Amino acid sequence: MSDAVFANLPRFDANAGRTRAPGSWLKELDGHAPPDLVEKPAPRLPEPAVKADAPVVEASPQPLDLKKIEASLITLNSRLDKIEREAHAQTLQTIQSVAAKLFPELSREFLAEEIGRHLAALVPASAAVVEIRAEASLADKLRVLVERTPSLAHRCTVTSVAAEGQGNVEVSWQAGGLSFDFDGLLQACLSHLTSTHTATKE
Repeated sequence: MSDAVFANLPRFDANAGRTRAPGSWLKELDGHAPPDLVEKPAPRLPEPAVKADAPVVEASPQPLDLKKIEASLITLNSRLDKIEREAHAQTLQTIQSVAAKLFPELSREFLAEEIGRHLAALVPASAAVVEIRAEASLADKLRVLVERTPSLAHRCTVTSVAAEGQGNVEVSWQAGGLSFDFDGLLQACLSHLTSTHTATKE
């Protein structure tokens, strides 16, 4: 009876007399090996996605518009000329304004001293009588300077006169004379500046 019960079960004593290779009994069980003894294939890792390089599109150079460039240069040159003219005009105006204020101040402060410094050398020694005519404030300063100069004190007479400007001095003697025209020097300088500006503008 026991044989009938175990008839359908695999026998382990049938090959007891021969040497078995390790693990060969797994094949005889025909798939009945324990799950943890069956070698499982290694899981395949997902391959990284390869990003295709974006195609490089080279921009073709645009042709130069020479007419537009020439027109731009002409416009730029015109603007530069205008700026230069305006700068010259502003500079001239500033110089004229400064000179118009500065010359009278210089005349009051230094003209009498400068005349007194050079008058003795300008007036001939043979001139016995010398008359000096100047605006009142300038005449007072010249009178003091003449009195301090031994070669002029005994032969020069200083006379105050009404004058439009403060930089005019007239010196005369019997055979000749001379003049100091500081106001005329101012006008000459301003005229020179104006003529120079006009020539530059043309």
